[in-house]
Amino acid sequence: MSETTNLEALLRQAIDTSYKKLTEEQYEAVCVITNQVLKISPDHPQALHLLGIALHALKNYETAKVYLEKLYEIEPENYENINNLALTLTSLGDHQRSIELLEKAIQFKKDLPSLYNNLALSYRQIENYEKAIECLNICLNFGPEPKTYGLIGGCYGELKNLKKAKEYFKKALELDPTYSPARVDLSSVYHLEGDLVAGFREYECRFEVYDQLKFWTRIFDQQKKWRGENLDGKTILVHTEQGIGDSIHFIRYLSLLRKWKVKIILHCSKVLCPLFSQFADEVFTEDPRKLDEKANEFQAPEHDYHCSMISLPHLLNNPPIPKPPYLNFTEKLDMDSYDGMFKIGIVWAGNPQHPNDKQRSVSLRMFEKIHNLAGVKLFSLMKDTRARVYRPNEPVVDLTEGAEHLRVVDMSSHMEDFAGTARIINSMDLVIGVDTSVIHLAGALAAPTICAVAWNPDWRWTLEGDSTVWYPTIKLVRQKKKGDWQGVFDEIYDLVQKKIGRTE
Repeated sequence: MSETTNLEALLRQAIDTSYKKLTEEQYEAVCVITNQVLKISPDHPQALHLLGIALHALKNYETAKVYLEKLYEIEPENYENINNLALTLTSLGDHQRSIELLEKAIQFKKDLPSLYNNLALSYRQIENYEKAIECLNICLNFGPEPKTYGLIGGCYGELKNLKKAKEYFKKALELDPTYSPARVDLSSVYHLEGDLVAGFREYECRFEVYDQLKFWTRIFDQQKKWRGENLDGKTILVHTEQGIGDSIHFIRYLSLLRKWKVKIILHCSKVLCPLFSQFADEVFTEDPRKLDEKANEFQAPEHDYHCSMISLPHLLNNPPIPKPPYLNFTEKLDMDSYDGMFKIGIVWAGNPQHPNDKQRSVSLRMFEKIHNLAGVKLFSLMKDTRARVYRPNEPVVDLTEGAEHLRVVDMSSHMEDFAGTARIINSMDLVIGVDTSVIHLAGALAAPTICAVAWNPDWRWTLEGDSTVWYPTIKLVRQKKKGDWQGVFDEIYDLVQKKIGRTE
């Protein structure tokens, strides 16, 4: 056997091994082997292809792009590689080029539904929902899939066409009644329509859908999961589940458990403990992420039952909503140095990790006209004002840029926990902000509040109207056009002028 033949055999063996490692999700091993192949044969198509896929799986998108681009130059009609390159570009935020590549791949392979599906996802990223729906309908021509129906429903949801969204989510469930993502999405539609009974019922399957919630099923014994049984003489452990805002929103339901002679153990974030301890006989505050790391050895406080706080409305058979102020906290800060001023607490941004933060947060500059009103003083209720990055390859977003001249009082030193934030809110004449935990807290305290609501809102705010059943003292000011925060803050400016007895 010649030396060349030996080398070819070794390369084939290396590629075969790489394919096997890829199926076993051993991505680092794939990288090691294919890099060795490329040292010998720099333009080896299969090695470039496998290395690109492995790097993508490891979320090393920039380097994956280099190898997939090189293969694209060598094999410009390789639709599989074009698809993988497009997915990598999508992960890097280059949605327009991803669309161009996927449309080219479809020219070479018109009968592959996954290409239309990925094209739809790219169109959705640039908010061209009509084109996304068009692509997904082509997918359905190859055969009905619950996921495809669910994606179409999601696009109609983004367009605020709840009727069509509901139709497609139900089609997904008709095809597969166990397809939980459609059930969770359907719950959002019901909530936005104001049908809380159906909304909370369908939302119960969320633990099957969201990976970040599944650890609760590992932490607590599922045999002890509360399903609405009589609690007289029992101990129930109620745990928080998602964000701080959700915790503040749903804590109101704990008081309804007192219709039984029950001991309540509450799990919550440490920053909420001073406000929430009034609802429970015992509180523990371990970080859920740490709980997950030691799920097998974690010992919860002794209890007969456990449940998530967000499940309480459903498990209590959707009782009348407990109205604010349901937080028994009236402490205030000493604000004597600002006597005679109309004091407004403001919050312009939320947690940058929130999936909808880019749509709900605004520039601090939006408050400039209100800041300039005579007799008005603004107080920042923001704990963290650092710049944020929403996606790889996207520019850093500094929401305070251009607002350096605004004389907003920084209250962060008084906000070690949410009791501190509550003291500040109780000392304000008004709170104005975007949809964040601070707004939930202001609503729970029954403080006068204005909430700036994005065009596609959280379910709590429904789709229409300037009020919410959850927080009667919050006035909602909605975007009339997607992305138009200026119109919202012009309206808020007028409302503030009326509150301080002034009109232009």
